[in-house]
Amino acid sequence: MRLAGKRTVITGAGSGVGRATALRFAEEGAKVVCADLDADAAKETVRQIEAAGGEAPEIRQISDGEYLFRNRCSACHTIGGGDVRKDDERIGPDLYNVTRQRDRAWLERWIAEPDAMLEEKDPLAVALYEQWDRVPMPNMRLGDKDVKALLGYIERESLRLTAVRAGEIEDHSQHARHAEHDEHDEHDEHGEHSEHGM
Repeated sequence: MRLAGKRTVITGAGSGVGRATALRFAEEGAKVVCADLDADAAKETVRQIEAAGGEAPEIRQISDGEYLFRNRCSACHTIGGGDVRKDDERIGPDLYNVTRQRDRAWLERWIAEPDAMLEEKDPLAVALYEQWDRVPMPNMRLGDKDVKALLGYIERESLRLTAVRAGEIEDHSQHARHAEHDEHDEHDEHGEHSEHGM
């Protein structure tokens, strides 16, 4: 087998040429990671590879909320990783269990239009602004659907971490979180910060 010991990622592996390529690479001995926008189709390709005796390591599909958090929030916030600081300056708080600590309607509006809330002198918004060294959280122009997806992810990840800390489940995302922290460092070097204070 020409590809024994190799690992490859095939995008669009759920159908057509992508699936055919994934199956052929597996036949040649490669470990094939199957990625596709259609998660069920990708799983079917994985099933076919494994049925033929091949290996297809599972790739975790991320939700819209996790995607938003990683791309819009993670430079300034963590979920369970502690407050974010850079050069001894406070940048943004840990959002672990924030959906339990704050009113949901308030959170939704704060994420959607923090600038308007500061302008209106919302008491909690002003307190957070002062607490976090007067660094305002920017308005990222998120729609209602994105705001709800983001809060849903923060809530689910907080629940997952609570279960991990209680020893109820194993933490299989440790490697992913290390990679995410490396991504934070890269963002910090370029000054690309997003959300502040919730």
